Amino acid sequence: MEGRDGRVTLKRQQWNETRKFPEEMTYTPSFPIMHDEAIKAGHGGGDFFPLYYFADAIRKGEQPYLDVYRGVAMSIVGIQAYRSALADGATIDVPDLRKESVRKQYEKDNWLPDPAQWTPDQPWSSVDGKKTPSAAAVNYARKVWKKIGYTGE
Repeated sequence: MEGRDGRVTLKRQQWNETRKFPEEMTYTPSFPIMHDEAIKAGHGGGDFFPLYYFADAIRKGEQPYLDVYRGVAMSIVGIQAYRSALADGATIDVPDLRKESVRKQYEKDNWLPDPAQWTPDQPWSSVDGKKTPSAAAVNYARKVWKKIGYTGE
């Protein structure tokens, strides 16, 4: 989570392993190139470099470092973590979708925890099952959204 001062805080919850790392660490990113530009872009510089190197690869006519497979690998961790949570913390493999045989196994995987698209073969968006926020909670959320300038629903 990025603070207003540019620092990033990492929180770890090590439930099923011997504690090896501090529970919380805060650091200030220091980039070897274009530090000021990266910090101004937000997310502790995390938004800047993927876009910069993607544009650089296009300029040079090269494959970008963050190709579709690397992007999926970075994203699928959250999906598999949610599957693990729903399975009481069971170990869930993170598939290597660069391999065609593995991609075929996931070809029809449409697993989606979106309550608006829920069907009996889909997970709920909460590990506790179907949840409906109270009217007070919805009103509070709308108040917070208005305060931060969010206009969607």
